[in-house]
Amino acid sequence: MLLTDEELDAIQSLPRDTPYQIRNVSHGQLSIARHYGGCRFNGAEYVYDPTDDTLTRNDVLRKLRGLRKKKPAQNPVLDGLL
Repeated sequence: MLLTDEELDAIQSLPRDTPYQIRNVSHGQLSIARHYGGCRFNGAEYVYDPTDDTLTRNDVLRKLRGLRKKKPAQNPVLDGLL
């Protein structure tokens, strides 16, 4: 999961005791996470994303889900603008 600059700024309030993301998982010691869909590293739970071979911390995913929620589409007719 790629993070935009805006998203990186938003997650700075989260604890920094473990990394937000671990990249290139399939080439290291954490490659077992590919088979189980995630892992626990230094007490933090991570979820594996096979599209870009990363592990992302659960609390980061929760924060990003809130940021990425799409706002309801505005209908100018219903809003009385037309």
